[in-house]
Amino acid sequence: MHPNTQSGGKLAAISFLTMADRDAVAAHMAALAEEDRAMRFGMSGPTSHEQLVQFATGFLEVAHEDPTLQHFGGWDESHKTLVYLGSFHSPSPQDHTVAEFSMSALPSARGGLTSQVMTWLIPELLKRGYKKLTLIYENKNAAVAAIAARHGFQVRQGGGVMFGTLDIAEHAPVAEVWLKKLDELFAAVRASRTSPGAKL
Repeated sequence: MHPNTQSGGKLAAISFLTMADRDAVAAHMAALAEEDRAMRFGMSGPTSHEQLVQFATGFLEVAHEDPTLQHFGGWDESHKTLVYLGSFHSPSPQDHTVAEFSMSALPSARGGLTSQVMTWLIPELLKRGYKKLTLIYENKNAAVAAIAARHGFQVRQGGGVMFGTLDIAEHAPVAEVWLKKLDELFAAVRASRTSPGAKL
């Protein structure tokens, strides 16, 4: 079944994930081909529904063990189908200015979603003090290689693995304006929901 995405292949919403989203995570993994699951999540061979739910549970629980690890998802309009699944964390206990990023998209919705995700992700990373974003992927992963090239990652190769780095600090001024406008929007919404009597 194709996800109910907005026109142009855009995500209807992006949010951080919790254990309440476990079944949606499992369904996302179930929709991937075996090779995709192996490449993105390290799961090899056929998997049952029970195994996928168990894996999704562990996937989300790990975030409680690593305070820097955040899982997030891009949803269709129904907010039931997890079209895009992403994560970031700090791989170094000494340097918390570098975030490692990984992602997965449903096959039926691939093509351009990461551009929308980056618009949401970079301000979130800057708020947490990150200055660089890294991608690690196999050299045969053409989809992620295209993402790295499109977004200006500086890429080097080590054996069969590619290491991409993006300096996000240069995006800070734009992100600050975006966050300020978002705060203003939230303030306006809160004000509109306040009763006239409460304003007196």
